[in-house]
Amino acid sequence: MSGWADLIRRILRWGLSLLFPELGLGRHRLRLPSVIAMLALGIWAMLDVTAAGTALWLLLPNDTGISWSLLLAVYFLALGAVIVSFAPGGLGPFELTLFTLLPSQNPGELMTAIIAFRLVYFAVPALVSAVFLACPDC
Repeated sequence: MSGWADLIRRILRWGLSLLFPELGLGRHRLRLPSVIAMLALGIWAMLDVTAAGTALWLLLPNDTGISWSLLLAVYFLALGAVIVSFAPGGLGPFELTLFTLLPSQNPGELMTAIIAFRLVYFAVPALVSAVFLACPDC
């Protein structure tokens, strides 16, 4: 039922931004994003998640037999589990979802790919940012 409630909430939010682009809160005005802005954000988010899922797929060994489309679907579901769980960094629910939905895979190879993915997706950008924060004139 929560899936339907979420869909209805999203449709109402979209409709409100069309009908009432500004909300009044006392003497303050809150401007809602336009439909075009919401669509653009949705497209960019979809591209980002697809690219991240593709990175995980590329880090898997070639002999796993997991197709790109299967891993992408599992990756999307794993991200959903992370969002629902509110776990910091998604540690735990992400891995559990991948292991549960890909039971025929070698757990060692899958965990190695997940660790490499976390390094590529989280640690490398954090290190690059730390370098630029430490030396802003570099």
